[in-house]
Amino acid sequence: MWHPCAECTTSIRFIEAGALHIQSPTPEIYSYQSFEQLEQLLTSLLRVADYPVSCRATQSRYVTAPILASALLEQLKHRSAIDFIQHGVMTSHLQPIYDIQQNILVANEALLRAADDNTPISPGVLFSTASKMGLHSRLDQRAREEAIRATHHIGGTTKTFINFLRSTACAIRLRSSNVIKSIRVGSSSKSSKRKKLKTSTI
Repeated sequence: MWHPCAECTTSIRFIEAGALHIQSPTPEIYSYQSFEQLEQLLTSLLRVADYPVSCRATQSRYVTAPILASALLEQLKHRSAIDFIQHGVMTSHLQPIYDIQQNILVANEALLRAADDNTPISPGVLFSTASKMGLHSRLDQRAREEAIRATHHIGGTTKTFINFLRSTACAIRLRSSNVIKSIRVGSSSKSSKRKKLKTSTI
């Protein structure tokens, strides 16, 4: 199973035509010309065993990282959503939140959507696929970027609520903490150097 990781920068690349390398006790290589053929090869392989596999593009040196045949087949089944998460054009719709008693706009909630209304993909499918494929950190990042862009477009005069995973928030907090620590360490080392310089000057 493809395990998600909150801090990873996972990138999934599909090779539509090339060669499937099977890392079995007796390594095998099968050529394929379409994703459908690749899925058929993987399905046949899984009837025997779940060996690590990789794909090599036709007339290219590029080879994908080895993963289990079952994991690659799972990726192929969600190929449209994975491609959209990584490369699709997204936008953020701002849903107003009102204080009914005072009849004032309190904030906006950012809702991630496909920029093209004709793109048949729902936010639920995106986040479900991202969680399964280890891409939720990437999708969270894109959601934040679009929310900030949408808020800036309307003038940024109100608060904006952005929904993202707790694990991503923890990762952001941890990275921020590490940055602050490195700044403090850098500052303290500089100050100690200054003290040494002063001592040597005296």
